[in-house]
Amino acid sequence: MNERPAPSPASAPGQDLAGKVALVTGGGKGVGAAISRELAARGALVVVNHFHSPQAAEETVAAIRAAGGRAEGLRGSVAKRDQVAAMFATLAERHGGVDVLVNNAARGVFARYDDLTDTEWQRALDTNLHGARWCALAAAPLMAARGGGAIVNVSSIGAGLAMDNYLLVGVCKAALEALTRYLAADLGPSGIRVNTASAGLLDNPTAALFPGSDALRATCAAAAPLGGVGHEDDLARLVGFLASPQSRWISGQCLLADGGLSVGRAMLTPQPPQLPQLPQPPQRHQEATPPPPKAVPFLAPSTPIRGAARTVAVVGAGLVAPGVDDPEELWRRLVEGVPQFGEPGERFPLEHFWSPENAPDRTYSRVAGYLRPAPDPAEDYLTAWTRAALLQCEAPILAARPGVRTACFAGAWAEGSQHVEESVLVEAAAAGIAAHWPDPAGRESLRTRLQQRLRAVYRHAGDPDDHLPPAAVRAAVAGLLPGPVPVQVVDTACSSALYAIDLGTRAILDGECELALCGGAFSLGARYGVLFSRLRGLSRSGAVRAFDADADGVLFADGAAFVALKRLDAALADGDRVLAVLAGFGAASDGRGRAVHAPNPSGQRRALARARKAAGIPAERIDWVVAHATGTPVGDGVEREVLAEQLPQAWCTSNKSVLGHTGWAAGTVSVVHALQGLAHSTVPPQLPYRAPDGAPPLRVPTTPAPWPRPADRPRTVGVSSFGFGGTNGHLLLQDAPRPGESAPPSLPEPVPDDPVVVVAWSAHLPGSPDVAHQLTHHHNPSSARSFGAAYPIPPFAEVRLPAPTAARVDRAQLMALQAVAALTRPDAPPWWEELRDGCGVFAAHTGVPSASPDLTVRCHATALTAALGQPATQPDSPDDNHGLDPAALRKATEAFLDAVRGRTDPGEDTLAGLMPNVIPARVAALHDLHGPTMTLDTGLTSGRTALRAAASHLRRGELELALVIGANGVSTPERSTPELTTPEQTAPEQTVPERPTAEGAFALVLTRASVARARQWPVLDTLAGVLERLERPAPEEPPAPDRWSYLGADDLLAAVRHLVATHPTPPAPPTPPAPITRLTWRHTLCWTPTGAPDPRSLASPAETLVITGAAQADVLRPVAAAGARLLAVRPAEDPGAAVDRVLAEHPGGFRHLRVLADLHAAPPWPAPPTAGLLAVQEAAFWAVRRLRDTLDTLAVGVRTPFRVGEPAPHAHLFTGFVKSLAWELEGCTVRALVADSADSANPANPADPADPADPLAVLAALEGELAHPADGLPLARRHAGTRLVQRLTPQESAPVPADAPLLPPHPVVVATGGARGITAACLLGLARQLPLRVHLVGSSRPAEVPPELLAAGADELPAARARHIAAEHARHPGRPVGEISADFDRLLHARESALTLRALRAACGAEHVHFHTCDVTDPDAVRAVADAVGAREGRVDLLVNGAGLHHPGDITRKTLPGMRRIRDVKLAGYHHLRAAFAGPLAPGLWCNFGSVTGVVGLPGESDYSPANDFLSAAAQSAADEREFTIAWTVWDETGLGSGPVVQSYTARTARLSRMSTAEGVAHFLAELRRRTRPEGRADRVVTFVGAAEYQSFDTRFPGLRTPAPTVPAPTAPTLLPGLLGAPVLRRPDHAVWEVLFGLDSHPFLRHHLVDGRPTVPGVLLADLAVQAARTLRPDAPFRGVERLAFRSWVRARADGRPARFRVEAHLRPTRPGYAVRVSVRSDVVAPDGQVLAADREHFHATVRLGGPAPLPAPPGPAAAGARPVDGSYDDPHDAPSYDPYYDPASPVLLTGVFRATTDCRATPTGTAAHWRPDPDALGSLPRLGTPAVLLDSLARTPALSPGPDGRHPVAVPHHIERITLHLPGDDHDLLLAHPNGLHLRHSAASGTSTASTPDGRVVAQVTGLHATVLAHLSPTETPPAPAPIQTTAPFPAGSPPPAR
Repeated sequence: MNERPAPSPASAPGQDLAGKVALVTGGGKGVGAAISRELAARGALVVVNHFHSPQAAEETVAAIRAAGGRAEGLRGSVAKRDQVAAMFATLAERHGGVDVLVNNAARGVFARYDDLTDTEWQRALDTNLHGARWCALAAAPLMAARGGGAIVNVSSIGAGLAMDNYLLVGVCKAALEALTRYLAADLGPSGIRVNTASAGLLDNPTAALFPGSDALRATCAAAAPLGGVGHEDDLARLVGFLASPQSRWISGQCLLADGGLSVGRAMLTPQPPQLPQLPQPPQRHQEATPPPPKAVPFLAPSTPIRGAARTVAVVGAGLVAPGVDDPEELWRRLVEGVPQFGEPGERFPLEHFWSPENAPDRTYSRVAGYLRPAPDPAEDYLTAWTRAALLQCEAPILAARPGVRTACFAGAWAEGSQHVEESVLVEAAAAGIAAHWPDPAGRESLRTRLQQRLRAVYRHAGDPDDHLPPAAVRAAVAGLLPGPVPVQVVDTACSSALYAIDLGTRAILDGECELALCGGAFSLGARYGVLFSRLRGLSRSGAVRAFDADADGVLFADGAAFVALKRLDAALADGDRVLAVLAGFGAASDGRGRAVHAPNPSGQRRALARARKAAGIPAERIDWVVAHATGTPVGDGVEREVLAEQLPQAWCTSNKSVLGHTGWAAGTVSVVHALQGLAHSTVPPQLPYRAPDGAPPLRVPTTPAPWPRPADRPRTVGVSSFGFGGTNGHLLLQDAPRPGESAPPSLPEPVPDDPVVVVAWSAHLPGSPDVAHQLTHHHNPSSARSFGAAYPIPPFAEVRLPAPTAARVDRAQLMALQAVAALTRPDAPPWWEELRDGCGVFAAHTGVPSASPDLTVRCHATALTAALGQPATQPDSPDDNHGLDPAALRKATEAFLDAVRGRTDPGEDTLAGLMPNVIPARVAALHDLHGPTMTLDTGLTSGRTALRAAASHLRRGELELALVIGANGVSTPERSTPELTTPEQTAPEQTVPERPTAEGAFALVLTRASVARARQWPVLDTLAGVLERLERPAPEEPPAPDRWSYLGADDLLAAVRHLVATHPTPPAPPTPPAPITRLTWRHTLCWTPTGAPDPRSLASPAETLVITGAAQADVLRPVAAAGARLLAVRPAEDPGAAVDRVLAEHPGGFRHLRVLADLHAAPPWPAPPTAGLLAVQEAAFWAVRRLRDTLDTLAVGVRTPFRVGEPAPHAHLFTGFVKSLAWELEGCTVRALVADSADSANPANPADPADPADPLAVLAALEGELAHPADGLPLARRHAGTRLVQRLTPQESAPVPADAPLLPPHPVVVATGGARGITAACLLGLARQLPLRVHLVGSSRPAEVPPELLAAGADELPAARARHIAAEHARHPGRPVGEISADFDRLLHARESALTLRALRAACGAEHVHFHTCDVTDPDAVRAVADAVGAREGRVDLLVNGAGLHHPGDITRKTLPGMRRIRDVKLAGYHHLRAAFAGPLAPGLWCNFGSVTGVVGLPGESDYSPANDFLSAAAQSAADEREFTIAWTVWDETGLGSGPVVQSYTARTARLSRMSTAEGVAHFLAELRRRTRPEGRADRVVTFVGAAEYQSFDTRFPGLRTPAPTVPAPTAPTLLPGLLGAPVLRRPDHAVWEVLFGLDSHPFLRHHLVDGRPTVPGVLLADLAVQAARTLRPDAPFRGVERLAFRSWVRARADGRPARFRVEAHLRPTRPGYAVRVSVRSDVVAPDGQVLAADREHFHATVRLGGPAPLPAPPGPAAAGARPVDGSYDDPHDAPSYDPYYDPASPVLLTGVFRATTDCRATPTGTAAHWRPDPDALGSLPRLGTPAVLLDSLARTPALSPGPDGRHPVAVPHHIERITLHLPGDDHDLLLAHPNGLHLRHSAASGTSTASTPDGRVVAQVTGLHATVLAHLSPTETPPAPAPIQTTAPFPAGSPPPAR
């Protein structure tokens, strides 16, 4: 036998590197570690270089040394040349040089070519190429000195072959191979060999990071002639060879070890075609298919992911469910779509619980989802299934790593376990039967024998405490994970598992653990199906059809599912497989609704929106939603509505059609579902699925939908779980971020320096004791342990539950409601007033509810009787019946069951009344709270667990308030605390004395310190202090044996005991605010047309001075020739000197002054004003000052372009000036005119005198204005050929809800002038509502105020002034007293600022209030403030521009410098703020504080009015609706109006109302709340004026005010109902309105979709026309609408902002009556505000008013139309028809209020239908002037008749000849008058559609409808058939509906 000889010593590797020093870069792990080991095995001293992986390098060095080799570590980055030099200097110092260099360190990103950034390229080149070059250069002299050496560069096959996503690494490696060849040539003479060792794909962790790694591995293995893929040692041996003397004659070569792959045979060999294979269903016991590609990007150690430390990653997943043993099997089941339901079999005897009818104490469903095979009954199912899921998560491996703290969070409920159910049954039955035993002797032993007898039958029974969820999960963890692992159980019903994931996420990011195992578990018992049947929510068909038209209910299922979570940066560092990252969780309670168990869309909407908010993910980026969708028609309908509304683009599926509803595990089951979709890049199908008729459309795939990852973003999938009781959760998952990308934050960042505090507590206990007194004297909190056998029915006012419902509710729920009621008092607002949206409820509860035993016994009564009636078969007992007399047993059992039935009355409230998660849910529902609600269970420590959960939400700003409740409803003597003590709660050597349990509830109110300060609430203690006391009780408070235990509420009692020790008296509820006396009301300004301008051309009179700018001098020369004196002011000259020079030339002065300003050549807004414009304004000011007593007339004209209907804001520097002079210049007529660029009457000749754009024409027009009396203000506009005047209009819109949000949470507020006056008062009022981060900007220096002046009272200030003047005069005798007094005034201003800062810091925290001394007229100073705010905050939510100076007085006492100072604080300050606070710092809201002087002027305000008028105009011209101006009247107690001079003046003149501070602050807060809603932003300028202003304005400016609209009594009908508000322009025959359509203000639009977009129905446009017409002539009766033309859609905007439209009405008299032509138009506006297309018409019609009432048109033959509207008559010729507009496939889809017809029929002469809208749905529609829903239905009647092919047209009208109404009222009125509905019919012969009452009276008619067909549908079609866009003729029978 020939054997291969052993290699000779010369050729064998052996120790061929003995005595050599080898440096391996990146040698700590992976390939580098393998190379290090190989070289050490060959005898080298290996220096293991590392940079990012010190621990791995240490382990490699230790392994080499343990194997007998030599190694040491050396840290340094090869990408930094200085560190390379330091490394080789160390080698020279330690070892005298180096012999072998292996350049292995690498860096790279697996990404597409267009995903790579320049930074990524540079970093990769620095490491892979330059790093190797620098190392070679440093090594070469050391090697040469030792006689030579070897350099081996490590490359890969991707350098020569193109691989997917390998561009960056491949290019670098190719360059490295080229470097090898050149270095070999250059270094060869020194005896240095340079080679490259390369390899194909290796089977190592790096290979798993390739996209599609498994497929890549299979491809490479198949293509390599040697088969398979290589290993790290294969490459290491190649490197060892090249480094050793065995390769002494090899240099400059690249040796590739790839199994022959690169020879290319596989790619050049044709492959036989693959025959298609029929899909085979996977067999349960088949070998598992290869796993899908791992969704993990390549992450080189040196490529960071931004934000990874704030992101939580999913690193493991596992589940068991019916038919599913692991995640891959779940995927196969979902793709198959085969339901996994069956009967219980051996689990329990179905015949004792099932009845085909809805019988009491029975279920009507035979099937559910059962896990098979079930574990041994002796092992708790929850334990076994949880352990199985955790093993699939690889929890033991993840937890075993050093330093990893693990925690487990499980969603479960006390009775979501068959073991608990049967254990409770056995305990209750044994006790109850023993209590009813005929012979009372020996009942204790009797009870024991009964337990033994029953446990022989009920094999799952044991001690209930051993099977409760905390114990069951703890048992699953024990032995599986190292050390004690804390377990938290959370109960939010069906959403529990998602809440468990959220709690785990918080624990990781709060640093409480490194590994969180999160999920849920649920096992079905018989009782749950029985009780759920009372809700009629189970499927009768035995199938779950989620979202399906045939859905008839849910089926529940066993299941357990868990995921393993780690922080993303830790997962990457540990090399974990990242399945996905958590991108946000939204939790919300439904709040108040129809019933606690009824689904409510409001909670679901909040949950979805909150989930997206955490990471700022737009709704359109959600690709897929794994929906809750349980198959109940009501629940699925609500969820469908929300998904269609918020995520119309997303795929929607549910797993419950296949698996059933796994209850408390369902959320994590859906998470694993989502993870599998990410892994397989596919959205699995929803099977079966058929869309319900008329339902909002959803994207539901019925075949697998490909879902590849886009190149530019991660994929996002949402998971929804909505718990019974209104506990909603929505979790977002995303792909793991690629290298260099940002990771999404999993939670909001914590609010800094804002601790959680306790502000109130309450208790509800038997006997209503004085709890504080009891606890102060160290007693139990009550003298009674129980409320008694029957809990007293609470007062309705406390719980809002009818007595029958309250009787079915577990007492713990009632106690919690009453404890919360005790927190408030009837005459005070509750703590959560205005905080309902941000108030959560957290309950602590443990154990089985007190109502559970009786209900369990009742559900099992039949089975129990049968079981006890048969002999037991317990093999270990010699007595099968345990010595129990059968007759006595039967008698006692019957008596016991009779007693139980007498005590219980199950109904639809029973299940909700039993569940612990409903404890907090009822509180939220009663008080309409919308934060998260949950019940926490960790045994006796449940209270502190609930407190910590609440604190986490508060700390991160997700909540503003939290109610924490502990409740216990069990007081049986058998219940004692040791049974609930967990191993980690009590050390082994400790003993806990047994204590009797007691009933009661305790409640604590938690908030953040800033919220408490803002609302002036008392702080009892910090939560940290309370928790410290709970963790370490005071020495004087040992656990007393005589103290009772309240079980899960024990910690809450201990907290109350601690609080009472420091605050014996409970804090009072919030004090109701004092009522505010209103003196002022909200008004807005509008411009009303007055007709065409006066065409006459009038010349200026003699003795006229004309002031203008230098640019207009030449044009106005004719004025000078006509006798006027022209002054053209140059920008560079002094305007005052120029005026003085002219007046010196004319000592007689001038009687007339004209001022012309031109803004056409000025830079466009928002550029600051030009120097030339300001020079003209200042010259005008100085001229009036000099000519004040000689002027007869003054007129100012401004030529300016108009932008979106508004002139340039700087024009108002002149109009405000004129408004003030109108008061001040007695005997002088003043006017101002603002004119645009051309007169529409003569646009072709801009030089024509009739053109107001021409300076001469403007001058002539000014003379015309002076020739006529003023109409209101002395101000007019001429725009587009129309003259307009300004009106002040009352605008008291609907009250803003007090709990409407003011600003985003923790808003950043910047306020100029904010430390003094009304701005300071408003900020203090705002700070009392919510915590702020405030930056005040002012000119004072608060830090310089002397302490004694700061401490002085107001009455001490005069004396302080005197002392200051005396002291200063003594120091500086020559200084004027007035100057010294002015200094003191500045100190007083600084003092006011300091006091404001003190108050704000008390409210918001000192660290959140900052003061910046800054002159806003200095642009650099303002920019510095903005930079400081940006650096600290990064954003601004509200900017209040409140800076201002005010020095009222006659113009003759004013100076030009003084005028400039007052003007520029507002003018220049505004522009500087706008420039500085832009881009990322652009405020969310911008509020200018202006003055009523800017609206109407006032005497003495010739400098102040222009600046304030400018602020109003700036808001009107702002690019968006975020900016607004409040033009304040005087405040009586603060600000400019609080000084004695102003107060004396306003009191004497009675011109202003002098509002109180409280009223002003209330107005300010209401405006902020109004502007959080899009529809509230329409009014850009508001003012608040009252009776005093009315009198003074009416006297000075008659006609300025429009009369207030009539406000009807609440019960009276509205005079002019409809969607239009007050007109913005109004004259007798013409009016213009602005109307905003948005989904928030008009939610009914969601039910009227055209091509999936919310669209205003055409009949509502007709209603707008009617309302507009009746506004012009309210005295004329409405007769009809004619010639309706529909040009383009009127739609709501997709981005949620309101869409703006104009409604314009023109009235003309006719015979008889009036005709009003109404149009609806809009502008197409670019984002920058530029109008792209003006006045696009959408609709027009003519409304007829007055004249005789029209007679009904002949309705046509009535053969089919004469039957009663109740449908009681059936005509044999009628055929049931179908309304295509209710079909989900319809391009025009109607739902909700618009789905108002039934009993549709096609008749021989036309069509007919029954109209009766849903009254509840009709409530969503506002009161209108016409019955819009009826008209919409009526105009659809032609479409009820099919065409010849049987299909129905779906059409939209483009023209209707006439709509006539014959009976008054809108839809509400008609439905009230005709509750049985109306009859609709369409006559094909006449083309008329008629609505009539049951008695035959005609209500309405639609005639002559012409339409465009969009599609044809038949009742069986799914996709709409294409139809030609056609039909301009009247529609024949079978034609379309109303305007859309």
